[in-house]
Amino acid sequence: MSGLGTINSVASMVRLVLAVWLFARMLPRREPFAGLSAAVLAGVASLATAAVLLGFSIFPTIEGDSSFLIAILQFVAVLGAAVVLLMIPYDVSIWTSLFCCSAGYALQSLAGGLDRLATDVLSSAAGHVLASVEFTIAVEISVTLVSFGLCYLVLVRKLEANRLVAIEDRSMLLMIAAVVLFDIVFDLVVRDLGVYDIPRSYFRILCVVHVVACVFTLAMEFEILYNRHMELEVSAITQMRTMERQQYEISRETISAINARCHQIRHQIFRLAHESGVSDALDPDALAIIAREVSIYDSTIKTGNDALDTILSEKGLVCTNEGITLSCIADGPSLRFMPPTDIYAIFGTALDDAISSVRPIGDVERRAISLVVRCVGDMVTAHLEYYSDGSEQPHDGIGDKTLRSIVAGYGGSIQTSADDDARQLDIVMPVAQ
Repeated sequence: MSGLGTINSVASMVRLVLAVWLFARMLPRREPFAGLSAAVLAGVASLATAAVLLGFSIFPTIEGDSSFLIAILQFVAVLGAAVVLLMIPYDVSIWTSLFCCSAGYALQSLAGGLDRLATDVLSSAAGHVLASVEFTIAVEISVTLVSFGLCYLVLVRKLEANRLVAIEDRSMLLMIAAVVLFDIVFDLVVRDLGVYDIPRSYFRILCVVHVVACVFTLAMEFEILYNRHMELEVSAITQMRTMERQQYEISRETISAINARCHQIRHQIFRLAHESGVSDALDPDALAIIAREVSIYDSTIKTGNDALDTILSEKGLVCTNEGITLSCIADGPSLRFMPPTDIYAIFGTALDDAISSVRPIGDVERRAISLVVRCVGDMVTAHLEYYSDGSEQPHDGIGDKTLRSIVAGYGGSIQTSADDDARQLDIVMPVAQ
């Protein structure tokens, strides 16, 4: 193998390892991760070195029909080995490993295609230095930095931000086929044509097509994971809505039972005290205190909307038990265009977030939550205000997404704001006619 061939082979292997790592670096790791990674890299380096010394190349010479098939099988074998080796240091399923390795292979092939195109373009202006080792290494490093940097900025950051890499999807088998077709077979064809005396414009067009195919492969893999991510979120939201519907029915029945029972207990206290003559001996204030303690568990918020009354009564009990003041001024009838489960979900999620923020506060005066619901023209507004000690986490879970999804379904909007230790949540929705 020539010196340039050795450089190309080593560069391609290094690119493949770095590309796979770029996609897999945020995955859960097996321990000891450093030792397992070192063992895998040492094994890859040993095999690559042995292959180079024995005259093998990651760019085998195509001579006859069998050599082309052997070259394809060689690339596929490297891809399969990468899938298995990745599962040693990382605790992932085969589907996740398939994504990381196929995406890494596509990125490596993209860098190789850009490398080939850059070399051919530069050869027209600086052909006398193309055979030098320094020039080859400079092009390899420059192309790798540019292609990997752009891939990280455009694709990998989105994958990591949305936690898509670890999502399992069996459609990755189709992407493996695409990688074999576009990033292996087509790559071999374009590279082999480069040694023939064909018009350079034709060759460069093929190089561009190869680069576009690699970009298309990466984009399709992202779309597969993103669509799968959305399917999982929709499924989770649907399941949560079902649970909220069941919870609403349970809460409504429970609150009604509590109110009825508290009403009976309060009257029984006075009746028994009067019939037994105890009331004459007891301090009237003592009986009043007992009645008031019982009344705490009686729903005192009446907004004119059964669903809103239910969620306010339920969260009011929670606030009372935790020493939090919940005040509410609500025009319940203004929400009559919404089904009870949506009202329960919207205000339940919002009040849960507010209670979580207020709970750690030690100052009694700041352990308060205020809710105002009113109708302004043809719009319904809900303003929730509460304090926070700044320790709460951003609300970006399924509950918050469900809330935003419901409000968006009515053509409404949600706005949050913060002023020192105060937090505000404003919901605006048009009144459905």
